[in-house]
Amino acid sequence: MKLQNRERQRKREQRRSAESGADTDVLTANPFRIWGTIKQFHPHKKEILTAVWVLNRMDAKRTVIAAALGLQGWKTFYGRGEWTEADVEDILEG
Repeated sequence: MKLQNRERQRKREQRRSAESGADTDVLTANPFRIWGTIKQFHPHKKEILTAVWVLNRMDAKRTVIAAALGLQGWKTFYGRGEWTEADVEDILEG
């Protein structure tokens, strides 16, 4: 009888931990959600997105777009001062 009770307790604990999501890592589960939150509060978000969109429509290379954003003095969405091709690609994909 004691063995059956222990098994029930184990199963109950496993269900509770699975329901609460205690065994998942939040940062690796939602990386795009975090990036979206950071991007949402950038002070020049609208201007950056407009500039990237216009330059991309003019078929400018990614390096040229990154240089134009750097010349404006705008920081990246991650707080760095220097724009790279990867940053521009992230904007165009998202």
